[in-house]
Amino acid sequence: MLDKNRITDVFFDLDPIPDRVNVDGKAIYSPGADHSPLADHALDNGPFMAMLVSSYVKQFEDETLFRVVEGRLRRGLDFISREESGLVYNDPKKPQCVYGFTDTVKKTGNLLFESLIYYKACREMEELCRLYNYGNPDIYKSRSENIQKNTSKLMDGESGMFWAADIDCKQIDIWGSAYAVKIGITTKNQSKRISEYLISNINQIFMRGQIRHLPESDSSWNNLFISVPVGTYQNGAYWATPLAWVVPVIAMQDLPLAKKILGDVIKDFQENGINECINTDYIKIPNYVASATNVYFLTR
Repeated sequence: MLDKNRITDVFFDLDPIPDRVNVDGKAIYSPGADHSPLADHALDNGPFMAMLVSSYVKQFEDETLFRVVEGRLRRGLDFISREESGLVYNDPKKPQCVYGFTDTVKKTGNLLFESLIYYKACREMEELCRLYNYGNPDIYKSRSENIQKNTSKLMDGESGMFWAADIDCKQIDIWGSAYAVKIGITTKNQSKRISEYLISNINQIFMRGQIRHLPESDSSWNNLFISVPVGTYQNGAYWATPLAWVVPVIAMQDLPLAKKILGDVIKDFQENGINECINTDYIKIPNYVASATNVYFLTR
C-alpha cells in the first residue's frame, strides 16, 4: 500500500501539482531539464493527479486518503487557467506546457486535450465526493458540464474533428478528437463523424498500427517550445500510446478494421520491439511502457 503521509508531503504542499518529483524529493513543475524547464508549469499536472488518486481510491476503496487529499486536489485543479467557457486556456503571451504527449508543442488559446482531461478529472472527483458524502460535488459537476457545453467551440465543422487549440496550433487533433468520444463528451453525431474520419483517413494517419497526432495535411505542428525535426517524436511520428482510446472509437463503425490495427501493432512490436514512436527508418525509446500497457489494455 502507498504511504499516505508521504503522498501528502510530496504532492500537495503547494497549489500547483508538480510534473515530477526527483529522488531527493524536489518538486519539478514543468517538462524539460530541472535547470532549463520548457515553461513555468504544465497544464495537465492537476487533472492527471486528480485522476490518478481517484483511480487508486476506487480500486482500494480508500475513503481515508480521499478525505485527506480532496481539498488539495481541488486547489490543484483551481490553479489551472480556464476561460469563462470552462475550457482550459493557455495564454499566448506566457504559454505553459500542455498535455504530456505534446509537451514540446506550444498550443495556445482554448485547448482541447487539456480541457478533456480536466472534464474527466472533475467527473471522477464528483463521483467520489458523492460516494463518501465529502467535499462539494456540485463544484466539480458545474465545471464538467461547462466544458461539455462548450467543447464545440473547438469543432472544425468541415472535417467533424476538433482543433487542438484555437490560437497557436489551430490544427486537427487526431488523438484529442478520439479521446473526446472515448470519455463520452461528444454527441452521437459528433462521435459518428470522428469515427468515420479516422476510418476514411486510415492510410494517411497510421503506420504499422501506430498513429500520428496530426492529419496528413499537416506535416508538423505550427508552433513548438523546442526544435523537433518534422516526422520525429511529437512532430509527426507514429505512436501506440493513444490506441487505447482510438481503436475503440474506430470499432464503433468498423470492428474488423479495429482488429486489423491491433494485429498490425502487435506484429510491429514482435518484429521491431515496443517503441515510444516510429516512422520510416526512425524509432525512439525502445521498451516503452505506455506503448506496451495501452496495447495490452486492448487485448484484454
